[in-house]
Amino acid sequence: MEKFTAFKEIPLPTNLAKYTFNIAAPGMNNDGKSVTYTEPMNTVYGAGRTVGDAVAYKNAAFKIDKMGTRTREGDTWVHVTSVDQTAAKLNGWILYKGLSQAEDPLSGTAVRIDLVNSSGQLIKYIDYQKPNAQSGKTLGLSYSDDGTEVWLLGALDQQKLQDNIRDALKGTGYSLETLSASQTGYLAEATVGGKTSLTAAQADSIPNDAVQINIINQTDGVIGSFNYTKPGASAGQSLAATDNGTTGLSSDDQNAIQADIKTALKSTGYSLNALSSSQLEQLANAQFGNSVYLKTTTKTTDISDNAVRINFVDPSTKKIVTSIDYTNTDADDPAPKGSDLGVQSGNNWTLRSEDNTAITNEAITALDGTGYSLTDNKLSDADLATIGAAKFGSSVSINVSADNAQATTN
Repeated sequence: MEKFTAFKEIPLPTNLAKYTFNIAAPGMNNDGKSVTYTEPMNTVYGAGRTVGDAVAYKNAAFKIDKMGTRTREGDTWVHVTSVDQTAAKLNGWILYKGLSQAEDPLSGTAVRIDLVNSSGQLIKYIDYQKPNAQSGKTLGLSYSDDGTEVWLLGALDQQKLQDNIRDALKGTGYSLETLSASQTGYLAEATVGGKTSLTAAQADSIPNDAVQINIINQTDGVIGSFNYTKPGASAGQSLAATDNGTTGLSSDDQNAIQADIKTALKSTGYSLNALSSSQLEQLANAQFGNSVYLKTTTKTTDISDNAVRINFVDPSTKKIVTSIDYTNTDADDPAPKGSDLGVQSGNNWTLRSEDNTAITNEAITALDGTGYSLTDNKLSDADLATIGAAKFGSSVSINVSADNAQATTN
């Protein structure tokens, strides 16, 4: 039986031929993407599936060697050939959207992070290399909080991972703009030489007449976002170009954006009250239909009633290196404002053992990558006394040491 003129082959893009693929959701459904076919479905009389059920071949890797479109449906089909002879019976045609990119071999000095959608389908993956990491070691550190193991990821690792994830998801239609505390804890448990996964959400579309302005914190997580719109603007046009062809940002745009930033950061604990010259340049060059990221590390003076802000200070410059808000997390019995964080014995203040452990570990992870650390990675007696005497709803400061070897989290 001759082929119907229901399918037309098209040239295979050269970049597609160099990758390997898996069947994304192998199974027995006759849907064009769960199994392979001897010919593209419904194009040749009598042609059918290569196997009845492809579940056993979920890890089989394939190369694409042909491509084409079905005339009536307009969808894209590809011919795949197994790289391993044990799966050669699946050589055949499948909908292109039924494939996912196969992963390369994993290095023993990296953590592989699969970025998946809500259905568990792989979108992209990244291999995160941690300097001086040893195979089998965890990416972060842990401590016991009243019998519950708490995992923490260093600030530098958080920042690098957030940037790598954001870059990997560009153009995929998915995003993961802010790693939550549970996600960083999950990543901290990951072992070097192993793999883990994170779920990304579908990205919000950006209107053609808007620039999405994202405010990020010290670990590059988005803490506030808004679309700055200008009627008449078109996709690809720079923000400055709409201001009578000038190369800089107009005062009207600056004032409007500054007001929007203040609104976006309300209740986040951060502020960005004055845009720097480099940030103004970023905004001027930002294109409509795209996004821009502006960084702030400035925290507001607002402190939660059940938190103590601990500032880590360079004793020579008196400048704050970084800070943490140590919170009483008992939702049923939160610490009242003005109550003591520590315990007093005579004239001496100190911390409870569990608070000492938690604050020490939070300090180590917050100082990661700053070039500063606690001496011997622990709180001194003077630090314990200072923090122990602190009241919930207030702040204290302790000195940290500048060092050549940054604090590690292994």
